[in-house]
Amino acid sequence: MWYIDIWGYLGGGFACIRFVPQIYKCMKTKSARDLSWGLLVLSMLSQTCTVIYSVLIDSKPLIIPVSCAFYLTLMLSICKYSYG
Repeated sequence: MWYIDIWGYLGGGFACIRFVPQIYKCMKTKSARDLSWGLLVLSMLSQTCTVIYSVLIDSKPLIIPVSCAFYLTLMLSICKYSYG
């Protein structure tokens, strides 16, 4: 069933990649005014719940990319805090 896991890794990979342009723009312009704290907090809560769930069901196709997405959301939160 490895071919089914590939879809999970692909989807998770795209979920992580979607943050890269925003992080790049934030670091380049040194501005994060357009980012909403609500979005960032809700994203981290959602990702935390998903990681807990995926650990409980032992689903690596979820654990790895969602943990990566959490880290990238944390980076955006740091940009928001630093650059306002």
